[in-house]
Amino acid sequence: RKWPEYLPELVHAYNNTQHSTTGYTPFYMLFGRRSRLPIDLTLGIEPEQANNDEISPDDWVNQHWERYRHAYKVATDNSASATAGQKRMFDRNAKTSPILPGERVLVLNKRGRGHRKLKDRWEQIPYIVDRQPNDDIPVYVVTPE
Repeated sequence: RKWPEYLPELVHAYNNTQHSTTGYTPFYMLFGRRSRLPIDLTLGIEPEQANNDEISPDDWVNQHWERYRHAYKVATDNSASATAGQKRMFDRNAKTSPILPGERVLVLNKRGRGHRKLKDRWEQIPYIVDRQPNDDIPVYVVTPE
């Protein structure tokens, strides 16, 4: 019931918390810099841009763009690495379930009837598995029930 009261603080906390996969905060990924927090003012921490008073606007834009590109590359690499690790963990416990002759299956309809989300993706009648021509490939010969 009190979600609307707490939501701004939760969004602020989320946007300023480093993500374990990308290595950056969502704020940094969006704006290319750290956010200025109230604690920074309290502790007298100067913003990163404070030392750049003497650079031209073009140089500032170029530096900002390079920081942003570097963060994007690091986040992309970290994300790919995390995805590969998650796949390894999943594959470690994944078990295949062979489909045996005589079992009933549904066949995927690649043409699809309907529109987008409401598209009927499966044939309406079940099929019976006759055989699997090659044991190494999950392709089966089926006949309608």
